[in-house]
Amino acid sequence: MPRRRAAAVLVAAIIQVVAPATAHAATYEVYAGHDDLKSAPKQVSPNAFFPRTVTVHPNDTVRWDFRGFHTVTFPVKGKQPPPLALAATDVPVRDVRDAAGNPFWFNNQPSVVLNPVAVGKSVNKTWNGSRVLGSGIPTGSKPKPFVLRFQKTGTVTYYCAVHPGMRGTVHIVASSRRAPSPAATAAKGNREAKRYLLAARRATAAPVPGGATVQAGRTTSTFAVYRFFPATRTVPAGQPVTFTMAKEFRSEIHTITFGPEKVRANLERNFIGPVPGASPGTLGLNPRGVYASDPPPSLPAYDGANHGDGFLNSGLIDNDPASPFPGAVTITFSKPGTYHYECVIHEHMDGTIKVV
Repeated sequence: MPRRRAAAVLVAAIIQVVAPATAHAATYEVYAGHDDLKSAPKQVSPNAFFPRTVTVHPNDTVRWDFRGFHTVTFPVKGKQPPPLALAATDVPVRDVRDAAGNPFWFNNQPSVVLNPVAVGKSVNKTWNGSRVLGSGIPTGSKPKPFVLRFQKTGTVTYYCAVHPGMRGTVHIVASSRRAPSPAATAAKGNREAKRYLLAARRATAAPVPGGATVQAGRTTSTFAVYRFFPATRTVPAGQPVTFTMAKEFRSEIHTITFGPEKVRANLERNFIGPVPGASPGTLGLNPRGVYASDPPPSLPAYDGANHGDGFLNSGLIDNDPASPFPGAVTITFSKPGTYHYECVIHEHMDGTIKVV
């Protein structure tokens, strides 16, 4: 391809942060997620943009309103969005101990830090495909919308850097061509939301796995159900229980975390926080949540007293074949009792194992 033509293709869909609007320019609204969806089953979170596709004219703007924990990320042209987290080999985990005072095995393993390119709001004002343009992770109870003005015709695909597979498209067509009105586009998003709502209801109503298996969430390419199926499983002492994300879409990660409620709650509240030893402002994931509580590849039997207070953690599990994390973990319960656990990433994602 001639160099001049290649350059023209690269800038075919330049995006600029909203400036004073030109005459007749329109503003289109897109929801990033839809956690406020009325009559949705409990613990359902749509991992989608509403609507997924928007058609606009040059100088029109798109405003993304955050209705969930998502980003709006335009990656380098031809690339996937930047990874959310990175292994910081130069910042190892230091001196993390259990309730008995013993060091965890994952001391000296890399800290897992949040990628500033993925979680930070871009300082650059335009996008021509050579670098990432992103909203950053929404903060506060009412995060500010992310607003962009589209200047040139073309088609642009953007992503959520938090949830792999969540993407949207903006078509910028010539002014001589028809584009749906903002009202018609909003109505399209509402229709898509209703379809996702029906799918989520079907997913939550599906039968739970039998035997000694617990399903960790139910996830599709458009939504996630943050529940354990079943919420309570009863097994005899000595019975291994498998917690699995098999057959689920790859956009979510979970943990299976046992221990005192205050320990689990503290880990949930502080799952993201400052990284000891890293440069100021660096945020990362709590190693007590990221790493399994005991050396891989398997977890020890659970009796409610592990690590001095009953702490036992799977570490991250997912269903992404490209990740280093397992898609399932198996735990044997050696002593009768009632044991509560949760995913420390997702609020109110709780379960119970009754051992008889």
